[in-house]
Amino acid sequence: MSPLPTDTNPQTVAWTTSNARIMFEDQERRASSLETRAGQLAGFTGLVLALIVPLGVEGIHDASWDIPVYGLIIVASASAVFALFSLVHGVLAPAWFVSISSSEIDNYINDSRFQTQPPEELQIRTLKAIRDAVKVYEVHNEKKAKNLNRGVYGFSATLLASIALVGVISAEPEATGLGTEAKPFVVISPESQTDDSSKNRLKVLRERSGGRGKTKVRENETGDVRAKPGAPQVQKGRHE
Repeated sequence: MSPLPTDTNPQTVAWTTSNARIMFEDQERRASSLETRAGQLAGFTGLVLALIVPLGVEGIHDASWDIPVYGLIIVASASAVFALFSLVHGVLAPAWFVSISSSEIDNYINDSRFQTQPPEELQIRTLKAIRDAVKVYEVHNEKKAKNLNRGVYGFSATLLASIALVGVISAEPEATGLGTEAKPFVVISPESQTDDSSKNRLKVLRERSGGRGKTKVRENETGDVRAKPGAPQVQKGRHE
């Protein structure tokens, strides 16, 4: 410990030490706030990326997708990756900080100078340690803030590209292959294409309707037996 000037004011030294502690705690809170916001933003970015990747995989197997869809998927995915890298590597990654170690407390106990010197001299020593810690915190916090801003820009680009992608897919479902409904189709059996000589063959049409469980059978002019709608089952047979 270096000797203090003879006209040192103990109250002033105590005030400056207390004020330095407040500044140190403020830098700690700022670092914690930056990391919390970066973690939340990284979670939202990962969620959006998880929704985009399946579209990209589907687009690889769908040749009908046009260039705007591919371009939006690439922009959204690249922006999301950039945002995640900035947030995780630039904000959430562990960093080295300076703090008062336990060896300093050992000095308070074992070094006789700490027990015999005036309190203001001890406060000056503590003030120097706080100064070094605050300097390191300031450097890291500025770096975290810049990377958080990059992450916000990347997430914004990802979100805008995703919204545009949804709009393109919704507006042009035929071009993208998405949003189209399956069209009904008719299967024509060989029996339906027979000539007049085979009209007497048994034809049974079954349809399910309204929960009715009975089967109604009628004979047409050619002798065919047809089931009326409303019967899940039909008993086959020819009426003479």
